Amino acid sequence: MADSPANPAAAASPPNVTAPSNVEAPDEPVAPANLEADDTENLAETASNIDDRISSYTASLSSSVLDYPTENGRRYHAFRAGSYLGPNDETEMDRLDFNHMLIMKAIGGKHFLAPVPQEETQRILDIGTGTGIWAVEVSDLFPNAEVLGNDFSAIQPPWVPPNVKFEIDDVESEWVYDHKFDFIFSRYMAASIKDWPKLVRNIHEHLNPNGWAEFQDYDIAFRSDDGTLTEEHHTTKWCNTLINACNKIGHDPNPGPKLERWVKDAGFINVVHQSFPIPLGPWPKDPHYKDVGMTNLIHYVEGLEAFSLRAFCAIMGWTKEETLVHLANVRREMKKGDFHAYITIHVVYGSAEGERPLEVDQDVGRASPQAYHADLHQNADADSTIDERISSYTATLTSSVLNYPEENGRRYHAYRPGSYFAPNDEDESDRLDFTHALIRKTLDEELYLAPLQKEKVHRILDIGTGTGIWAIEMGDEFDHAEVIGNDLSAIQPEWTPPNVKFEIDDVESPWLHPSKFDFIFSRYLAGSIGDWPKLVGNVYDNLNPGGWAEFQDYDFLFKSDDGSYKEEHHTWQWNTQFIDATVSIGRESRPGPKLEQWVRDAGFINVRHFVHKWPIGPWPKDAYYKDIGMCNLIQLLDGLEAFTLRVFCGVLQWPEAKVLVMLAKVRAELKAGTFHSYGNFHVVYGQKA
Repeated sequence: MADSPANPAAAASPPNVTAPSNVEAPDEPVAPANLEADDTENLAETASNIDDRISSYTASLSSSVLDYPTENGRRYHAFRAGSYLGPNDETEMDRLDFNHMLIMKAIGGKHFLAPVPQEETQRILDIGTGTGIWAVEVSDLFPNAEVLGNDFSAIQPPWVPPNVKFEIDDVESEWVYDHKFDFIFSRYMAASIKDWPKLVRNIHEHLNPNGWAEFQDYDIAFRSDDGTLTEEHHTTKWCNTLINACNKIGHDPNPGPKLERWVKDAGFINVVHQSFPIPLGPWPKDPHYKDVGMTNLIHYVEGLEAFSLRAFCAIMGWTKEETLVHLANVRREMKKGDFHAYITIHVVYGSAEGERPLEVDQDVGRASPQAYHADLHQNADADSTIDERISSYTATLTSSVLNYPEENGRRYHAYRPGSYFAPNDEDESDRLDFTHALIRKTLDEELYLAPLQKEKVHRILDIGTGTGIWAIEMGDEFDHAEVIGNDLSAIQPEWTPPNVKFEIDDVESPWLHPSKFDFIFSRYLAGSIGDWPKLVGNVYDNLNPGGWAEFQDYDFLFKSDDGSYKEEHHTWQWNTQFIDATVSIGRESRPGPKLEQWVRDAGFINVRHFVHKWPIGPWPKDAYYKDIGMCNLIQLLDGLEAFTLRVFCGVLQWPEAKVLVMLAKVRAELKAGTFHSYGNFHVVYGQKA
C-alpha cells in the first residue's frame, strides 16, 4: 500500500510553507492560509439521521492521588502517603513487571494455582495490582469475567481489555464492594500490610460461596543451606536492616510462612500451602532453579534501590550516600556469587465454604529443596562475566515482548500492554508506512526540516520508530552516523543498514542511553504520551550541545474553514469522542499546537514552528492540497478501525458491533465528500545551547 497510493493527483510544491534558510525564531508559527473548496467536487447531502450523543467517559483522578511526591530521586505514591515503602516510578514499574515474570517462572508458568472453575467465575479481584499486568493477563483467561484491580497508585495502563477495570484504593480500609467475588488474588504484599489477619478475613467475607482466594507472598529473609552466607556479608546486613525497618513501622516483611494459619483462621476450607525456593544467582545445579536464580539476580540487582531507599533513609535514619555505598557493596557480592542463598515464595489458597467442598490434589508443586544444591562446576569468582551473562540472559526473555495480545480481531503490542491505543499488526504497519509517505509529501519529500550540519551528526535517535522506515531512510542519508529507533513493538524489519539498530523501549521510562545524541526525532506520538513536558525535557537532556530535536505531530481535531463540517456529522461525533476519551485517561491527542511551548520551556533555542493543513479528501482547488487530501483520505479510511477500536471499546465501553456501525457511517461521509474538513500537522524543531 505504501508504494502505490490510489491514483492521487499530481504532486505540487507546498504553497506558503517552505523549509527555512535560517533559524531565527518567528513570533508566530508559519501556517498556510484558508483552503478554498473545489466546487467541481461531487458533494453528498448532509446526513439527516445522527446517533444519540454518547456522554464522554471521564476517569479524572484528584490531585491527592496523582501529585506524586519525590524522595531521594525516586517517585512515590500520593494516596495514603507512606503506607507503602516502594516507589511507583517507571523504573519500579519495569521491576514489578519483571517480578511478575519471575514469580510465574518460579511456580511453573501459572498465574495462580487454585482450582478456579472458568465457567463459574464471573468476578475477580486483584488486590495491590501494581502495574496491572496480572489482571490484564488473567482477563484473557477469563474473557467472560469482570476483573477489578486496586492499588495505591494510578500506574496501570489506560488501554486494557474491556473486562478489566482499575481503581485507587487502600485494601486495609473498609471494603465497600456492592457484589462479592468468585476469585480474590493477593501477591507481593510483603512489607505493605499492617493487619494481615484482618485483610484475610475481609477477603473471606467478600467471596461468594465456593469462591477461591489465593495468596502469593515472600519470606524475604535470605537462607543458605551450605552456610556460605554469613553475618559478615554486606548482603546479610542489608537484609536484616530492611526487615528491622519494616518491623519498626508494623509492616510484616515475611508474611509467606504465616499465610496458611491466617487463611485457616479466617474460615477457609480446602487450604493448600506450597513453598517455592528462589535462588539468588545461577549457582544451583538443577536447570529450573538455575534459570529462576538468574532471573532473581537480575531482579535484585535492578531493584535494590527500590527496596531500600525509603526504608533505610526515612525509617532507619541512614543518609542517602550511606545507603548507596552499602547497596554498591551488596550488588558486588550478589554479582560475584560469594554465597549460595535463596528466598522463598509461599502460595496458599483456599475456598469459602459452599454447598460442596472440592477435592484437593495435595501432590502439586516442585520437588524438595535438594534439587537446587549448588552447581560445583560454576565458577563463583567469575564476576567479570556476570554482567555479560545478565545481558545475554535478559535478551532471551522475549516472550513478554513478542506474545502480542489480540482484541476485537486486531493485534496489539505486549511490552507495557495498554500504553498505546493502536494495533501493531500488518494492516497497521502498512498504514504507518503510507502515513510516512504522506508526511514526506507534505514536507516536499524531506525527512526533517531542522538545519542539520551533516558532518556534525554522528548519533541519531528516532523515538516511537514504528515500522522503522524513517530510521532506515535516515541511515541511508547519514551513512556515517549511528541511528537508533525505539518502540513498544518489535515490528521493525530484520534486514537494515549496518548503521541502524532497533530496541524495545518505553520513551516515558527513564532514559538510560550511555551516550548523548546529535539529533533526536519524534513523530506521530499523538494519543500515546502521558507527560509531554517530561518527554521533551528528556529529549533536551539527552542531546549533545548544539544538537537538534524535531517534533512532527498532529492536532487531531478536524476543522472546516467554510462551515461545511458540523456537529451533526457522524465524523464530528467520532472525532470529538475520540479526543475526549484520550483526555480522560491522560493521553494527549492534540499535541501539535502545544509543541512549541513545551520545546521552549525545556530550554531549546532557535525554535521554529510550521503548520501544514491536511485536507480530508480531494476537495481543495489547489493541486498540492488536492494531492495531500487524497492521500490523507486513503490513510484515514484504512486507519479508522486502528484508531478507534481500543479507545471506544476499552475506554468508552462501547460494544464492538456499535463501534463498527459508527465507523461505517463515518466512512460513508468521508468517501462522499460531505464536508470540507482538514486537520493540522505541526513541525517544531529547536537546538540545545
